[in-house]
Amino acid sequence: MLREIVLNGRKLTYELTRKQVKNINLRLHTDCSIHVSAPPRTAVASIERFMQENADRILDAMEKVGKREALRQQKELFEDGGTVFYLGAPYRLRVFEGTRNEVRLGSGELLLTVKDPSDPILRKKTVEKWLSARSKEQITELCHSIYPYFQARGIPFPLLRFRFMKSRWGSCNTAKGILTFHNRLAEKPVECIAYVVAHEFTHFLHADHSKRFYGELEKMMPDWKIRKKLLNE
Repeated sequence: MLREIVLNGRKLTYELTRKQVKNINLRLHTDCSIHVSAPPRTAVASIERFMQENADRILDAMEKVGKREALRQQKELFEDGGTVFYLGAPYRLRVFEGTRNEVRLGSGELLLTVKDPSDPILRKKTVEKWLSARSKEQITELCHSIYPYFQARGIPFPLLRFRFMKSRWGSCNTAKGILTFHNRLAEKPVECIAYVVAHEFTHFLHADHSKRFYGELEKMMPDWKIRKKLLNE
């Protein structure tokens, strides 16, 4: 349900979802849209009072998210001399004209060859295709590496899918045995990718984010909180 609210004189729209949760939760997506989840019986007045009490924090977060997204879009012009992250490390992008559209990894550089270097859509599509392929390689390898832990618990090896995800790094469909991962995870450090893989696999044992879920995750990955923080920086 979409609702409107005025925070510090600024009129905003937020999406309210009723869920079986204990507290009012607020999330910002990369497009600065506000998503609020609240228990079924919580009055709208209480929800909006919570938002008013946290107005400064919400607006500050929106400004930071907006700046970060603008910077991300600027970087994704993939121009010669720009920066592309691969497995958490920055690579200088070099753009060349050639007969094939391809990306090669050099020493501290990412070498992008395209038929028309002046075409920003072609540059973007070629780099993203390369990152998607590298993501699939890294994630598939990590899934097979972690699987014996779950195989011993009677979990069949899942079907792996890869796609662009607007607000998540991964998801688990326990009923169908499917794990879906963001196809740009190769930009992140390997330890962060491994965290996403472990997190989603753990949902086959505990579908929610309960204490039992995080207890299971911590058995496999004691430093998961550090990895999660690094992932979202």
